[in-house]
Amino acid sequence: MFERSDPPLMPIERPRCSRCQMRMRLARIQPLADGSEKRLFECSKCDLLETKIIADPLRSEPISRLTESIKPPS
Repeated sequence: MFERSDPPLMPIERPRCSRCQMRMRLARIQPLADGSEKRLFECSKCDLLETKIIADPLRSEPISRLTESIKPPS
């Protein structure tokens, strides 16, 4: 019988290490007050740590344009 599997989780982009160019792994995610996230990436080869601030995708410009053009029915 056919089994249905759950959809995969959305991948988080793994940046390359600026020192050795290996893919870094996500070590920590910290939510910020404005809805964005502070992500800490760690290189398993040379132990370099990098922090990236990721904006809230629901507050992006394309989403804002879509929601501004939606009007209630008359």
